[in-house]
Amino acid sequence: MTIHELVERERTRLRRLHLIGGLALALGATALVLALGASMLGGARWMALPRPVPVLVWLVIAAADVAIVLFTARRLDRRATQQSVAAAIEREQAMRAGALRGVLEVSDSGALGRRAAASIAEQLAPAGSRLAPGEQKQATRGAAQATGVATVALAALAFAAPRFNDGLLAIMRPVSAWNGTLLPRLEFQSLPPVVLRGEPLRLHVAAAHRTSIQVVQRTPGEAWSTQTVTVEPRSGVATIETGPLRGDLTVVASDGRSTSDTAVVHVTDRPFVGAVTMRAVYPAYLGRQPEGLPIGEPARVPQGTVIEVAGRASTALRSVRLASDGDTVNLGVSERAFTGRFEAKRSGRFTWLAAGVGGPIADLPLPIELDVVADSAPHVELVSPVVDTIVAADDQVTLHATASDDHGLAKVEVVSWRSGSAGTEAPTSQRVADATTTVWDGSPTLDLSQRGLKPGDALHVKIVATDNSPWAQRGESREVLLKVPTMEERRAIARAAADSAVSQAQAAASAEKSLEQRTSAAAREQSQRQAIDAASNATGGDKKDAMSYNAAEKAKAVAKDQRALTDQVKQLQKNAAQLQQQLAQAGALDSSLARQLQEAQALLRDALSPELLAQMQKLDQATQQLSSEQSQAALHDLQAMQEKLREQLEKSAEMLKRAALEGAMQTLKDEGKDIADRDRALADSLGAHKGHAQAQGQDQADAQHLADRSQRFEDELKKLKERLDKENADPGAKATEQAREHANAAEEAMRQ
Repeated sequence: MTIHELVERERTRLRRLHLIGGLALALGATALVLALGASMLGGARWMALPRPVPVLVWLVIAAADVAIVLFTARRLDRRATQQSVAAAIEREQAMRAGALRGVLEVSDSGALGRRAAASIAEQLAPAGSRLAPGEQKQATRGAAQATGVATVALAALAFAAPRFNDGLLAIMRPVSAWNGTLLPRLEFQSLPPVVLRGEPLRLHVAAAHRTSIQVVQRTPGEAWSTQTVTVEPRSGVATIETGPLRGDLTVVASDGRSTSDTAVVHVTDRPFVGAVTMRAVYPAYLGRQPEGLPIGEPARVPQGTVIEVAGRASTALRSVRLASDGDTVNLGVSERAFTGRFEAKRSGRFTWLAAGVGGPIADLPLPIELDVVADSAPHVELVSPVVDTIVAADDQVTLHATASDDHGLAKVEVVSWRSGSAGTEAPTSQRVADATTTVWDGSPTLDLSQRGLKPGDALHVKIVATDNSPWAQRGESREVLLKVPTMEERRAIARAAADSAVSQAQAAASAEKSLEQRTSAAAREQSQRQAIDAASNATGGDKKDAMSYNAAEKAKAVAKDQRALTDQVKQLQKNAAQLQQQLAQAGALDSSLARQLQEAQALLRDALSPELLAQMQKLDQATQQLSSEQSQAALHDLQAMQEKLREQLEKSAEMLKRAALEGAMQTLKDEGKDIADRDRALADSLGAHKGHAQAQGQDQADAQHLADRSQRFEDELKKLKERLDKENADPGAKATEQAREHANAAEEAMRQ
């Protein structure tokens, strides 16, 4: 290696160390200035300082770096040139001053120069690769110190960067910091477009990374005012309250570098809803004209009424509603007016809910209170028949019914359906009236011949009325049963009617006898009273013909009871006629029995003679005039009439009793014959249906029914025999006993 190469190698090493030191110093200076600048400008202080401050930081950095570059360059000129390195080698290798530098100059000038260079190289060979270790050590120490300084500066920058990031950001982007575009824009948050006059306003300004801002505001007729507001660090929002507002508010926010958009908040008067009108449109079936309803008072309207609502507001509307329990009515809005309609279905309280373009409206009308009156169903009453009735299959039954409704009837129908051994048929309706009034009274007639009723069947009948409301509500009467009895039932009814007629006739005769005794007692009392008065007159007393109060009351009671008994006899006449009809329907009315019943009816008619009625009228007049003589005469005459009436009642009772016994024997005779006929028919049916399980089952049921019927027949026979024995009617009792024996035989055969 030549002397030049040795010196160059040493110079390169030293130059590298000096450059590293200079570069470390430049890096450290830059980092240190950035850290200092960030800490100085951080916390938004750069916004309060003059705009050129971030640029000045860069100028300081540039000046420091230039100074370090110049320092490094001068140092390289002093200590990293070939001559300075050679001088350092001469010093550290104890060479003669100038020996190495001279050889470097003449090493290429000739043989002597080359020889001198080789000699110096051989002399430096023992030093190895480090010809100037002291110089290298000093250069290394300088580079290490510069690197340490740079490391500390970088650490300071790393420490300051997160804490003063806005200051560092302002340094890194000085143009944006200068123009105010470095941070997010200032914006007003949730700024209402309209505020009520006299209300305060809270402004929220989004001002991230600022510590404070200025809010400039103005209302018409006033100067601009500026207020500094602190920014909440966590949220980055500045809050300021202003007001109460008396006019439109113009507001701008600024941080000194940038400003927000100019915002205008309009001021309006407090909104309200008023001028409400309500109109009731009644259902058509009521025939009522529409009419207005008062506001703020409970309105009583029929069900189905349509309520029309209209009104206005002081501000532009967004929605108007009427709210009740589980129901909301939305009304149509047009600018400041609203209209709507809803049907009144149930009673309730409707409160107002309104919202304008600026928010909810609090000033609202009084709630609407509706009392909805539901339309009642028609009331229907079936006047007659009063109770379930026995009818014939071809009868025409007249029904008397009434129906009423609070508003009006649409139709009245007779609903009927048949039930019996064949099952129950579907109900059929017969319209009897198309009523348009609120009350209907009618007497529809049912023709039973068209219903195909058989003995044992029953026709269920009720009256159904439908009102003229949209809901067509129905009202029903009670249900009456028109029953076509079986022949067994007709016979039993005839026997019961005969016994009842006999009991009534005997009771009437007994009552007439008791009344006759009371009349006789009253007449005797009147006679005794007259004798006492006559004796008093004979001794010189005043003549008195007036009845006593007690005597007058007794006479009135006799007359009253006689009239009641007269009505009872008239009813007995009707019962005797009905008995004749029922025996005829049971097939037990022969000519002899019919003659007896007609004679009994004739006796009852003759018993109520006009003379009896005239005597009762005379007695009434005498008691009213308090005439003792007239009363006594009337009582005597009435007693005679009562005796005649009693005799005829007793005869009638006896004739009815004989007719009842004969009717009972005839109906039981027919019943026994009918049972025997059915017994034979059932026996034939059992033989024909042998092997058919279903038919045999029906035959067994019929047999059981016939056996029960035979048992009832035997019981009736036993009762009749006891009555005949009591009346000493031996032939009849014997005949009854024979009928019973035949019935027992038939019953036993059926049970087997």
